[in-house]
Amino acid sequence: MLTLSFVFFTLLSLSWFFAILTHRRLEETLPFSFFFIILSAYLLAVMGFLAYLAPLLFIASTSALSFILFVYVSRPADRSSIRASWFSVSVLLFLLLSLFVILYNRGRLFTLWDEFSHWGLVAKNTFYLDGFAIGERANTVFQDYPPAMVLLQYFFTSLDQTFFEAHVLQANAVFSITLLISMFSGLRMKWARPFFILVSMILVIWFYPSHFKQLYVDGMLAILFAYMMVRIVDPRPWDLFRWIEIASVGAVLTLTKASGFFLALLALCIVLLMFSKDKKIPFFVSLSVILSAKFSWSSIVSGLGKHFDVSAIRLSDILDFFLLKAPSYRYDTLRNFLSSLIFEPMVFFTKKLGFAGIGVSYLLFILILIFLIQRYIRSKNLIRISRFLCFFFILYAFSLLFMYMFTFSEYESVRLASFDRYLSTFVLAFALLFLYWAAALTAPFLDSLFTKLASNKYILFPLVAVFLVASILLSNRILGFMNGWRSTISQRAPYAGIDFYQSVFEEGDTVYVIAQHTNGYPYWVVRYNLTPVKTQNGFGSWSLGEAYDASDAWHREITPEAWAKELAEEFTYVYLQEVDERFMDEFGSLFESKEKITRSTLYEVKVSGADVILEAVVVLLDAKR
Repeated sequence: MLTLSFVFFTLLSLSWFFAILTHRRLEETLPFSFFFIILSAYLLAVMGFLAYLAPLLFIASTSALSFILFVYVSRPADRSSIRASWFSVSVLLFLLLSLFVILYNRGRLFTLWDEFSHWGLVAKNTFYLDGFAIGERANTVFQDYPPAMVLLQYFFTSLDQTFFEAHVLQANAVFSITLLISMFSGLRMKWARPFFILVSMILVIWFYPSHFKQLYVDGMLAILFAYMMVRIVDPRPWDLFRWIEIASVGAVLTLTKASGFFLALLALCIVLLMFSKDKKIPFFVSLSVILSAKFSWSSIVSGLGKHFDVSAIRLSDILDFFLLKAPSYRYDTLRNFLSSLIFEPMVFFTKKLGFAGIGVSYLLFILILIFLIQRYIRSKNLIRISRFLCFFFILYAFSLLFMYMFTFSEYESVRLASFDRYLSTFVLAFALLFLYWAAALTAPFLDSLFTKLASNKYILFPLVAVFLVASILLSNRILGFMNGWRSTISQRAPYAGIDFYQSVFEEGDTVYVIAQHTNGYPYWVVRYNLTPVKTQNGFGSWSLGEAYDASDAWHREITPEAWAKELAEEFTYVYLQEVDERFMDEFGSLFESKEKITRSTLYEVKVSGADVILEAVVVLLDAKR
């Protein structure tokens, strides 16, 4: 509660300060407060001072609030405008929806594969290291991934004594809510505003059903991209703050994921399409901010021998592909990609829809939106932008193909890992932009309609009655929905055995985790639970011995003697999460007793001369307490 109180105190104080400074309403400056915090955290982390983020933000927030109080007391003429900048329907919606997603995610734990292999793992490392989760200090695998969302999550956990996963999930959800609410802040509407905000949330859930309860950033990329485009096409006069916000959201996009740099540049190209002459200087300033974000992170990860972009693609590999000299899996990837793009039906929640592939379906969707824009809006700029985005959707789709063929592993490439999730980023952003245009056109009509409905008691009373009856009838389902976090606890329970041994580990310990004959999910969960203690680092290192069958892609062929030598040189403990009879028969000789080989058990690596013995660790409950 203390952490969330600090978070909202900081956000609201800074947003109110920016609102007064720029003569805007608070809901218009809330996103910029997020951008300000993320980029401030990034600069502090670059300098090695991320641990000072919370105290510095507290000083900034109290200073901002003191300034507001000073102006309110000393300038009576400005009091009404200061109050007006705070009180609005959008601010109320922000508070209510933020409360909703906070309650929805309370107690929720990570459960998705990528949350343990990267997104949650890097957040936990950042929390314990008070810095970027890179280098030898961190046990992260994908150290080249940019850190924008992780730094926001760090802010949401900055006052926690221990790493609290629910606060990490709440950070993403509240940020998404803020962007969706503020997206419509430039439009004049009252009663229609909650309607369009609700529709925008439904759109996000349509493309990313778990967006508000998980850490994957693809949906966030789409929302950020849409927000940047909305700020660009906003019909209100341009000013300095608007350019600062566009540069800031572009930098955050770039630091969210490698593909975010492409999206930020694409959004800036829209500025050139709309304003070819009079916006050149601020355009190049914004471009320089985005490039600074890109190259600063590139320079950081290049020191680790990593790549933050497509620089891992080599021209020789591309030439070999066209000369039919490339590995066979790359041609399989091309066939699978075209098949998915053209034939595989898109999925709506859990149902397959449509007669064509996801790529064709999305392209038709975009073309329909373009037709509607041309038919009903008749704005040359918007028509030009829509056609431009349609062209770049095709370019974006085939850039994914190159990424799959030349940067992904063979296993991920052939299977087109997360294909629909990656492709949906662009289409969701376009759908949100179209929703903004639809709101601009229909807001006056909907406001008038909702006003009439609200004033007509013969319609209002039945609607209220239907709402109350439905709430009563669906109360069990609603309660189950809000208590969904409990299921995450049961999902994690089978992997909680390692927590029993946390008091055993000391600085410098390294654990070898065994998850025999599994796809690796148990390994990644245990590895995450052990953080900041390090484990073996590598795909397919958790299942030892020969392959179980032709589909076993995650085994590691190694003899007991070779494994014993490796343990003696590099590891202090072995943890058995999942074992089977074959493992016990082949590697049982390394344990002090074959009868003591059981799952969810920790073994200490004992070296005596040339012999290695794995001895079960006993932890007394009283000693642990």
